[in-house]
Amino acid sequence: MTKCRDSSIETNDLYIRELKSNPSDLLSRGLKDESLLHNEGWWNGPSVLQSDELPEAVCECSNPDEDYLPELKSKNSKDNIVLTLNSNKTLFDYIVNRSNRILTIVRILSFLLRFVSNCRNPESKRKGPLTSEKLSEAEHYLIK
Repeated sequence: MTKCRDSSIETNDLYIRELKSNPSDLLSRGLKDESLLHNEGWWNGPSVLQSDELPEAVCECSNPDEDYLPELKSKNSKDNIVLTLNSNKTLFDYIVNRSNRILTIVRILSFLLRFVSNCRNPESKRKGPLTSEKLSEAEHYLIK
């Protein structure tokens, strides 16, 4: 089985040129677990990866096939993205579907109203916990 698999793989197609030095394949090639303790390839990796530079043959890149060149993106291409949302749900529907507790819905709405107010008036931002007055405003808004 190992011989058939190795003979079908071209060594030029691999980054690790020496198939026998591929440490991840040692156990499947029949190396005993006791021998694995003393195997340098297992602990340090293949010798190709020990040096700072890769061999010339590993870095060879083939030219893209001419059939695929039109499909490649050009450096100046810009993608236009359009997002369309077709929904009849209102903000109220989203808030009510978020929770079935009225207090939670009132608090969510109160935070949303605070956010809108802070966006409109950034110089007088409201912070901190919600006051009973603001919760009451959100409750009245919800009832309307």
